[in-house]
Amino acid sequence: MESYKDLDEKFIAIADFRDFPYQFDYPTKYKSIADYLKKWVLPYVNSGAMLNGDGYLTDHGPEHVKMVIKRASKLLEATTRKLNDYETYILLMAIQIHDVGNILGRNGHEINSTLVMKQINDELSPNFAGPDRIEWDYIYEIASSHGGKDKISKLDGGEIHVLEQPIRPQLLASILKFSDELAENSSRADRYNLLFKNIPDTSKLYHEYALALDSVIIKANEREVYMYFVVDEDKLCNKYKKVINGKTTETYLIDEIYLRTLKTHYERLYCMRFMRPLINIDRIRVNIKIRLRNRKWFSTNFDLVETGLNSLKIDDMYNLCPELLKWTGHILCEKSTEQSL
Repeated sequence: MESYKDLDEKFIAIADFRDFPYQFDYPTKYKSIADYLKKWVLPYVNSGAMLNGDGYLTDHGPEHVKMVIKRASKLLEATTRKLNDYETYILLMAIQIHDVGNILGRNGHEINSTLVMKQINDELSPNFAGPDRIEWDYIYEIASSHGGKDKISKLDGGEIHVLEQPIRPQLLASILKFSDELAENSSRADRYNLLFKNIPDTSKLYHEYALALDSVIIKANEREVYMYFVVDEDKLCNKYKKVINGKTTETYLIDEIYLRTLKTHYERLYCMRFMRPLINIDRIRVNIKIRLRNRKWFSTNFDLVETGLNSLKIDDMYNLCPELLKWTGHILCEKSTEQSL
């Protein structure tokens, strides 16, 4: 049986170039650009964001890009209606550059990728010249649509043609956006700087959330995504600072998990508008295990399915999953203090 390969591995192995513009060797072109970004750009994304006053982000470097590609590969695994080779190139390039704009700061990073890429024009000039400029315009549009509100609907709908090759911009952008949403996991957290308390207070929550997210499993054939969290009891009573619209608030880690999984649910609802019928994911299934001090476990499960909600508030999570009212951050903290978990 053939071993599993991610989308980029399959793409680089393509030897027949007839389905590419001018029958050009796009696999080699992709690998050249991806290797350049991996060495000279992606390792410096986090430090750029920090220098621009955006705190200490979870990982946005080469490993994050690799994970987004892995998630996209899993989403596409079950479908019989595959992307064509040129669409695969456009999607992979958009994934490669989607976060490089963080070098200029977190705000507007999805748009600033264009500025960053133009700065390295001298190194990659053959890939920006002539008709390639049209190609890059679409790559930029698809990459920039992963951030902000409802940008995908503003892209060309259905099938269009670029350099005489068919592509579906909304489909590609939605795959990138949802794959990016699902690319969060414990590998993005700086666990040792968390351990030694080196991370700024307003950044700790994001690393704690990533560290708690043990596994994200996409079961495309079953049309479900599973998210598995593990939280230490010792962290239940911690309140973490969080900056929202310039105002600093405090929240429990468990409440942040509820809020972020709700965000994942809404991202699924939004992206499915553009991914169907190629990709169908019907629910997010969440499992949270709390590792107790006595080496036992407490666990809870809930499913996130469509109900018509369209805002992102913690009360919405409790409306969607009322069983969680017994397990709010405040209640879990009290129970932990009373040793009654």
